[in-house]
Amino acid sequence: MLKFKNNHRLFMCGIVLLIMQFITLAVRAVSYAVVKGTPLTFAAIKPTSPERFALFWGLGVIGIIVLIISVTVKLGDELCQEERLSPKKRTMKLVMCALLLSLAGVVSLVEIMPIQEMKITFTFIFIALCGYLYGPTTGMAFGASADIIGYIINPAGGMLFPGFTVTALISGFFYGLVLNREYSKNGKLPVWRIITAKVLDTVVCNIILNTFCCSVLYGDTFVALLPARLIKNLIMLPVEILILILIISFFEKYTAKYNVNI
Repeated sequence: MLKFKNNHRLFMCGIVLLIMQFITLAVRAVSYAVVKGTPLTFAAIKPTSPERFALFWGLGVIGIIVLIISVTVKLGDELCQEERLSPKKRTMKLVMCALLLSLAGVVSLVEIMPIQEMKITFTFIFIALCGYLYGPTTGMAFGASADIIGYIINPAGGMLFPGFTVTALISGFFYGLVLNREYSKNGKLPVWRIITAKVLDTVVCNIILNTFCCSVLYGDTFVALLPARLIKNLIMLPVEILILILIISFFEKYTAKYNVNI
């Protein structure tokens, strides 16, 4: 009843609108800095009137509305499907999520931190797998849980900050929405979906949201932290995409060879 045909296209339309909004604001801010001869700040995009807000932020508002509609419909479908699962399926799902969550907790102990504001971890693998297996609703819960469990297992790795937990939740949603195995063709998920999911996670969660969280935690400005984090994430992006392609391919071959229904 809730399902829209090609709902994922509606979601991608919202993402494209937000990207266009980001490019528009970036060009505006750079132009303002060049013309005025001032450092790059957010002064050029600060809405000082309703007209200015509508002019410079209209695409973003429309994009957010489109995203909210598509997300609401998708989560409604996920909840309806959850109610139709048999007790055996629910038990299997619970066990598999618990296994992935425990593995994510162990892997959270392995981290590379060149500087305090920049940390490389590999828990994204298990968030992506959960999203691939069970969709965005479970992916959201798993992402938030993985962040909290990671802190409990390794409190020395950083502060338990709600912003990071919300970011992990959003990351789980992206993976579940784009990687969901219901989009597999002939038992294989298209590679472009893996690339899209990882790019969304990297740009929205790692570069934008986590950089903002770091600026709040460590007192540095967003603009000051952005260059180093941007370079780090762009370097890691192809490596992480390759890791996801290999792991998802292994899952597909394993489940097909042994007829495993996870």
